[in-house]
Amino acid sequence: NSRIFWTERSLSLKAYLEGPFNGTNMNTTLNGILPLSHPFNPALPYFGNPLPDWRFTGAGNVGAIPNVNIVDWVLVELRDAASAAAATKATMIAQFPAFILNNGNIVSLSGSSNLQFSNVIVNNLFVVIYQRNHVSIMNASPVPYTAGAYTYDYTTGAAQVYGGAPAHKQMATGIWGMRS
Repeated sequence: NSRIFWTERSLSLKAYLEGPFNGTNMNTTLNGILPLSHPFNPALPYFGNPLPDWRFTGAGNVGAIPNVNIVDWVLVELRDAASAAAATKATMIAQFPAFILNNGNIVSLSGSSNLQFSNVIVNNLFVVIYQRNHVSIMNASPVPYTAGAYTYDYTTGAAQVYGGAPAHKQMATGIWGMRS
C-alpha cells in the first residue's frame, strides 16, 4: 500500500515594526480594533497599483483577536531558492496570514503557536514578511533548519535582511526592524 506522510515543519520568526516600536518592544494600541479577517485582499486597483505583491486571496480570519499581545496582521511568504538573489516571486511556494506579537514573534492565527507548513524545501528557505504599513523584508541568508524547525530573527542587525541597511532600520542599539 502506498502511504503519504505529511510532515509539518515549524517556522519561528521574529521581526519588529517601526511604527509601533516603543524602544524595547511594540505597542498593542490597535489590538482592540484590528479586523477579524486579514487585510491583504483589498479592492483593486489599490491606490493605483493593479496587483500589489502582498495581495493574498486565501482564507485567514478569526472569531476574535486571540491574544492581547497582538500588534497587527502580517503576511508570510515562503520562497524556495538557491540564494536570496534568486528568491523572486516566481520561487514562492506558500503564503499565509499571521499575527505579530509585541515581542516581535510572528505566530499563527491561534495567536500563540509557531507557524506550520508542509511544503518541501528543495533548495533553501527564504521568507518574505509583508505588513500593510511597512516596507517588506526577506532574510539575507537561508533560514536554518534544526530538529524539525526553521528559525530566523530579523531584529539583530542590518545584515539579517536582504538589501542590508537600506531595507532595514536600526530602531535602538542592536535592534533592527521593518521601515514604516
